[in-house]
Amino acid sequence: GAALPHRHVSAPTRRHWLMVAPAQAMLIVMLALPALHVFWLSLTRSTYGAAPEWVGLANYTVVLSDPYFWTAALNTAIVVNAVVLGEFALALAVAMLFAGWIPWRRLMIAVVLAPYAISEVVSVVIWKFMMDPNGGPVSMALRRLGLPELDWAVEPSHGLAMVVLLSIWHHLPFTFILL
Repeated sequence: GAALPHRHVSAPTRRHWLMVAPAQAMLIVMLALPALHVFWLSLTRSTYGAAPEWVGLANYTVVLSDPYFWTAALNTAIVVNAVVLGEFALALAVAMLFAGWIPWRRLMIAVVLAPYAISEVVSVVIWKFMMDPNGGPVSMALRRLGLPELDWAVEPSHGLAMVVLLSIWHHLPFTFILL
């Protein structure tokens, strides 16, 4: 084949830096300065209306020695990894399915994209109704099949599973579109 013409890319000039300076200034003002302020606040003890009192790393010592912090960190790691990996795998499978022939293609795309059109608050209310132990459709179906009920409001592992399922269901359309 014919060789592509070589384009010389010059090093950034003062003009280039001036063109990106407003965006960089905005990033510094909107992200870096508040982050630095929050870090400084983490090194103080303060209450509303009182001047902050410098405590150094004492707040970090308290937090890192609290077993509830480590439980929350582990739960967060589990949920984030399960959601990211589960959502990606499922979205990839659905995208590959749609890459080939699929019956009622337009209807199926609407079904896959529907959760993305629902607000997160409404999604939670819908799922709470569906999983209600006293008459939700999923709980009733599990009972009829002789399977144990999901006690998601009481059992922490069931609650984590519900958060993972809800998050995957609600955000799957976006990942599907990207893939």
